[in-house]
Amino acid sequence: AKELKNSCAVTEPFVKLMAKAAYFVDPPGKSAEHSGGCVLDHSPAIVDCVSSAIRSVRKTCQQVRTEKILVVKDRVTQLKPDLSVEQRILVEIASEKGVSSWVTARPDWHQGTVLNKSDFRDAMSIRYGHPLLDLSDNCVCGTSMTITHALTCPTGGYPSARHDEIRDLLTNVLREAAFKDVETEPTLLPFEGENILGRTANRAPEARLDIRVRGFWSRQQDSYFDVRITHPQESAVSRDKVLAQLKSHESMKKRQYGTRVTQVQRGSFTPLVFSTNGIAGPETTIFLKSLSATLAHRNKDIPYSVIMKNLRCKISFSLLKWAITCFRGCRASYLRGNRRPFLESCRQDAS
Repeated sequence: AKELKNSCAVTEPFVKLMAKAAYFVDPPGKSAEHSGGCVLDHSPAIVDCVSSAIRSVRKTCQQVRTEKILVVKDRVTQLKPDLSVEQRILVEIASEKGVSSWVTARPDWHQGTVLNKSDFRDAMSIRYGHPLLDLSDNCVCGTSMTITHALTCPTGGYPSARHDEIRDLLTNVLREAAFKDVETEPTLLPFEGENILGRTANRAPEARLDIRVRGFWSRQQDSYFDVRITHPQESAVSRDKVLAQLKSHESMKKRQYGTRVTQVQRGSFTPLVFSTNGIAGPETTIFLKSLSATLAHRNKDIPYSVIMKNLRCKISFSLLKWAITCFRGCRASYLRGNRRPFLESCRQDAS
């Protein structure tokens, strides 16, 4: 009863009820051998009493959480008129599902949810639009260092590595969901004159997609997924415009690969589009919900909400750490000359 009282705002009758149940289960002054073992085995009334108390405590905790959310929303509504337009947009974006998962995550070395003090300061500055301290004025490629340029500059290979990490993360989760046939970067069947509509359709003979899963949307059907990480353009001055840009990127991917996958591969295609701050596109959100539901169905001991929360947290931390790397990482070694002199010398010796 004491632990329950500390964990959430439990009313006094519930605490007394639990204390009373604990008294009957283990009466003071009597050992187990004198009491004949556990009293619960012979007292269904005590079981009902404890079960009723647990249900009441859970209901109370849910009410407390709901009231807390409403209080926070009211507070944000009161503060919005005092914010500038840019701050208001940042608050709206930060309120999107998944964007703030890294803020409330419990630090855990094994789960990769730990930030040092410098990374935490940078993360909060990016979140609320404050300038980053001690940031270079120019990128190593010669362009002035802005947020948009830092998150999209290909020098150093950071955008590709960020894309690959999200792809590998989703691939590993799909394998944990007990899908038997999961493949990374599958080569599509060659185009041999099939009726593929659209001028922007990809007809390359060695075209690849990021992930192939058999049986995700339909039984014994291949489902193809392609990941894209995009940074919202400067014209995206509101949350709705950011979501519209993500939807536009999803449509672009479907024009490139949708018809080819449907007509040639006889499968389904789903684009997985994320913004650099963790917002997921409409179809991506459906994919994440379906994946979480599958995991919850095959693991009855883990609620759907916990799986969805941890999946969003993993994606949020991955994108956040790569955003910090794009600002603070060293790109100078990728500028000019031989990028792998040591391996080249080893290759020459081996030949």
